[in-house]
Amino acid sequence: MPFDNYNTAAGYRNMGASFTVARKSGGNAYLGNTRDGLIEWSYLLNEHFGKWVTNGYNNLGVAEANSKEPSDEFFCSLSHNLAGDPETPMWTAIPKVNSSVVVAPYGSNGVSIYGVVTGSKICVMSALDNGKSFFDTITTGGVTYVNVPKPYYVTITKNNYIPYLKNPTTVYIQDTVLRNDGYLNCQTVSAGFNVTSTMPTGNVVVQSGASVTFETTGDILLDKGFEVQLGAGFEAKTK
Repeated sequence: MPFDNYNTAAGYRNMGASFTVARKSGGNAYLGNTRDGLIEWSYLLNEHFGKWVTNGYNNLGVAEANSKEPSDEFFCSLSHNLAGDPETPMWTAIPKVNSSVVVAPYGSNGVSIYGVVTGSKICVMSALDNGKSFFDTITTGGVTYVNVPKPYYVTITKNNYIPYLKNPTTVYIQDTVLRNDGYLNCQTVSAGFNVTSTMPTGNVVVQSGASVTFETTGDILLDKGFEVQLGAGFEAKTK
């Protein structure tokens, strides 16, 4: 991942960049050398990284930063870096399952989450705009939110637990302008002027400049009143 090596030709993606930014592939974090290492020092970075991770500092960004602190060789400390999400945790034991989670509607526009292992991190975010209209995280054993726009995702994580993900099921979209990039992952989706009687009628417009994807395990209905403006991107696909 030699982004600070002046011998690397400009205009070409390296392994770390390609892995973390390529669409529909790769991953969210990559650890690698960004310049030549030093034989007598580089192994110490890996050794200290492993010690931090196994002693409870399993956050990639924290472990990577702390691995450089004991080094007396400044050049070597700069030779290895993290590309991608520094919040990424690592499992340090066989992961368990957060098996008692309940995600239930609360009133007409809220969600209540309980049955969560104490100390879990709960994240709720709006699904149609990648969390722009609603996004919140809290470390707790349960929480209730109001005024959450539907559809939404619920993600629950905890050290050495398999992440819990609750996707929307049946989604209806009408009287909506999709102005931001969004990725909707659900069971079925219907979008148009009047696809349900439970919401105000109106067109669904993917605005110019936005890129929206609907991905489902079942049917996708694009009814009259669904519009993709010139300059917008839209993709509909089923698994």
